Amino acid sequence: MNRIVLGAMIALALAGLGAFWWQGRAQIERGAPPPVPAEPVVAEPEVPASDPGDMVGPAPPEASELTKEQRRFFRYDRNRDWRITRTEMLSSRTDAFRKLDVDGNNLLDFEEW
Repeated sequence: MNRIVLGAMIALALAGLGAFWWQGRAQIERGAPPPVPAEPVVAEPEVPASDPGDMVGPAPPEASELTKEQRRFFRYDRNRDWRITRTEMLSSRTDAFRKLDVDGNNLLDFEEW
């Protein structure tokens, strides 16, 4: 109980000191000289908003047309060498294998399966 009361009193004292410090900073800021005026900003020409006229934007990018089988193949072929190695094929299954491998020996026993 004494620790709680002591902690509350210390917290109030620190909050009071913080308030006095904050007020002292505010008085210092009020006495500071005004900031130097910045250079005048040059207005940029306005861009037409509703009538673009003859302005033409860049052409949109074209996506390569991959078949469904090619997309499925490239999901496994990470380095795009047109060959799927064993590690690439099994890379999507490692998280599930780690969850099943309870004892961490990189082998699944019948009990773990």
